Amino acid sequence: MSWINIDIDLDDIYNQMSDSDKKEMLGWIKEDFANDLDYHIPAMPNSLMNEEWLIVCRKLSGLYYQMNEEDMETIKKIINKF
Repeated sequence: MSWINIDIDLDDIYNQMSDSDKKEMLGWIKEDFANDLDYHIPAMPNSLMNEEWLIVCRKLSGLYYQMNEEDMETIKKIINKF
């Protein structure tokens, strides 16, 4: 069996993708890294408030690639308050 080596620039592919293709790819990436996202959120004692906070943190980490720069700056400002 022979192998073919093709040099493809991922930027070119990404820039040619439709929004629906990008959303589909985002779903694949989320599936691949779902366990990694959960790993980075520290365990907290059980309470309704903490469970809600964990849900918010998981959602926020999953939205990283969908955020624009203004969203990121807002989050950084909140974090830098503390």
